[in-house]
Amino acid sequence: MTAQISQVITGLPTAPDFNTDTPEVFSLKAVASVLAQQGLPPEINAFSTQANVLAVDVNANAQIATAAKIAAEAAVAIAQNAAAVAQSTTGATTYVPNQAYSLNQSVISPLDQKVYRKRTATSSSAADPKDDPTNWLNVQGEALP
Repeated sequence: MTAQISQVITGLPTAPDFNTDTPEVFSLKAVASVLAQQGLPPEINAFSTQANVLAVDVNANAQIATAAKIAAEAAVAIAQNAAAVAQSTTGATTYVPNQAYSLNQSVISPLDQKVYRKRTATSSSAADPKDDPTNWLNVQGEALP
């Protein structure tokens, strides 16, 4: 539950004014003002306690929001990476030795079932992409199911 301030500070009565009040009115206003001010400390103390609790709650919520932002940014990065892997692996076929593959073409290694993308110009090789990091880039960390 979010903390809130419920303490109300009671308003002060009209202050005495020696320029316009008669001595009797001035005295009555002065007494009322002093009495009202005597009641303020408990109200102000309760208000400040509630304000401090609210400040702690706001700071905790800010920390939670910051952590959620960091987690969301990490999730975005993971999703973008997954999208890039998915895009680069679209149309990947099983690697065939000595077949010519063109730049950026994707294949699935029969040895580890991972997807590799051709990183060099068109060429053919008998070496499986798993064993040929010069010509093939592993674009997938995990094996296909």
